[in-house]
Amino acid sequence: MGLYVLEGHQPVPCEDFMEWAVWMDGTGRQLAFDSVGSANLSTVFLGIDLGWLRPGGPILFETLIFDDTREHHLTGRRYQTWDDAMAGHAMMLSVLRAQGSP
Repeated sequence: MGLYVLEGHQPVPCEDFMEWAVWMDGTGRQLAFDSVGSANLSTVFLGIDLGWLRPGGPILFETLIFDDTREHHLTGRRYQTWDDAMAGHAMMLSVLRAQGSP
């Protein structure tokens, strides 16, 4: 099914849809959040493989920059691992701080 939950920082396949849905409804999906001026930077665990049509490992994490209304995302990146997602968040945060808000 391509569904995953986190055990610590490690994504683990989940074959039971209800177990997955309950886990996803709980806390722990948002890994990091920062605001810089009118921009909001959020990194989350997606819980579903968004890379299922491409070769390689599952794409399970995403970092997005939103405007201050949180209605429109300005840019984003997706990752395979917790560590890559956190490094991507830190890099995007440093760029936002250097450039100021969009």
